[in-house]
Amino acid sequence: MQLKPPTSWARTKHLHPKCESQFDLLRLSLKKPCYNSYPPGASRIFAVDPIAERRNVARQVGATETLAPEDVPKQIIQMTAGGVDCAIECVGSIATMQDAFHMIRDRGRAIVVGLPAFTEKLDIPAIMLLREKKLTGSIYGSPSPHIDFNKIAALGESGTLDFSALVDKTRHFSEINEGFAEMREGKLTRVVLTF
Repeated sequence: MQLKPPTSWARTKHLHPKCESQFDLLRLSLKKPCYNSYPPGASRIFAVDPIAERRNVARQVGATETLAPEDVPKQIIQMTAGGVDCAIECVGSIATMQDAFHMIRDRGRAIVVGLPAFTEKLDIPAIMLLREKKLTGSIYGSPSPHIDFNKIAALGESGTLDFSALVDKTRHFSEINEGFAEMREGKLTRVVLTF
């Protein structure tokens, strides 16, 4: 039996004090069309962010559609006639995890990448599980770090992956507090620290 490939993906992103500017590098940073970084058949890639500048960056690196976070599950369900095949939550907020779960279609998959507080609890309607919706977590995209991180670095060095659109500023490690302050302002995509 051959499985039908996903036709649409979504990524949730809301302004959250723990993690203001996390783009999923592996999903949204190819110089070539972003579809190459998704399973075959992914035709629509949504990026959700409260800040217009970051939505523009998402488009530059491969998102086909961008949205502000207001009432996202309803918007996505209407735009896709039933929800996305897979939603990737990258914030770590209970609200965005619930949004990710509610915007997937029946038999869809919501993947939590964002890191919530240890004491936070996720509340979803149990009846939704009868629609065969799946909710799972992932650490760094579930790689084999000793293999995949080297591959990602090599793709960046060769120019296949372009990280430049995702980096707004570089600071020396001694300026780490200033870098975090800039990230908390919510305008930058990413500040990279050098040693």
